[in-house]
Amino acid sequence: MKSLACWVVLGGFFFGTEGFAQQVKADTNTLTLSGVVKDEAGNPVSGAQITVGRELSAFSDPLGNFLLPGVPRGTIDLLVRRIGFQANSASLETKPDVTGVTIAVTMVPNPITLGTVVIAGKTLDRDLWMKGFYKRQHLGQGYFFTPEQLAHTSTSLSTLISEVPSVTLAVGRGNTRVPLARAGTSVFGPRYCAMNVFVDGQFLKFAAEEGIDNVIAQRDVKAIEVYSRASQVPNAIGGIAGFGTSGVAISNPAFAAGGTSECGVILLWSKPFGEKHHSRN
Repeated sequence: MKSLACWVVLGGFFFGTEGFAQQVKADTNTLTLSGVVKDEAGNPVSGAQITVGRELSAFSDPLGNFLLPGVPRGTIDLLVRRIGFQANSASLETKPDVTGVTIAVTMVPNPITLGTVVIAGKTLDRDLWMKGFYKRQHLGQGYFFTPEQLAHTSTSLSTLISEVPSVTLAVGRGNTRVPLARAGTSVFGPRYCAMNVFVDGQFLKFAAEEGIDNVIAQRDVKAIEVYSRASQVPNAIGGIAGFGTSGVAISNPAFAAGGTSECGVILLWSKPFGEKHHSRN
């Protein structure tokens, strides 16, 4: 068995190969795609969606790392997306006996400044307004943390969300904290299940395992919506058809990945790239 390191570097819309190698004597017709996603400053980008073809996808973790097994050998049509950044796409060719490919992706932020909008003398965040945040807040069906509230707290996401009625926390290995919504009762008492977590409209399945605080840093979150009961979840969200006329689309439905509105929904809206970078200084 001989093995060499295989790296493909994706930066902005420029793609280059620094090295290419293979592991011989493969047992299947698939390989494992892995790598890391970072921004131009070298900071990890969490929640980036890495898609191969139409069916295979994975999301980068808080360190920017991802792992996608079962990728067919040959031509790999790759797409990397993250709201707030320009999308990356590439077509990679692999040798017949390659068992693993590792890539490094550099995401370039979208140069868009949304600013604010003033309605009836009240200043609102334009991005959240376009996404229907304030409209859903006005309906009063969920629990909302506004930019003004989050700007004056350093409390962790898990602690904030645990303040919502009918939400509790499960603490797992490594002190990971997973929010649970009350989904009903049984002969054994109240029944809870892990809530579905979305960041900028993208469903993050790994949040139920990694813990809410490992999905995105609290300082990078602009606003939060929490729907702890199925009856609170807006129809457009619960039906996984997008957000209707609010202009927001859910790109990876929770139902398709085994989620259910009965377990509740957490929507995390991130700050623009510039604000995130500034908050780290």
